[in-house]
Amino acid sequence: MSIAHSVARRNAGRRFLDVVLILIASVAAPALMARAQLRPVDPAAPIAVIYAPWVDSAAAATRATVAGSSLLRSGAFGFVVFVKPDRPDFSDRVLAGGALFALDARAIAWCASDVRIGWSSG
Repeated sequence: MSIAHSVARRNAGRRFLDVVLILIASVAAPALMARAQLRPVDPAAPIAVIYAPWVDSAAAATRATVAGSSLLRSGAFGFVVFVKPDRPDFSDRVLAGGALFALDARAIAWCASDVRIGWSSG
């Protein structure tokens, strides 16, 4: 194996690693920003809880209600549930229990199975 061939293989490996790191950053950065920016301000307002895509609707509903909430509806996808928190620390509890996001439900109403959402926070 020549030195030029060895250098070319090493450069190709570095480029591949660069592409992978860029892809990870391009997915992770918006997700982290959404998690921080769309977090519920009012702890009593409805919350959309989003789990990993492989979590089915029954498991998502169970996990969210066990963390301290009442189920309002399922989302358009099985891993999304809309709940009314029963506790002021619900967001922290549900995130600690495996949810990827706990977001203000009104901010992502498009993800509800019935898009005509008219919740009141009272």
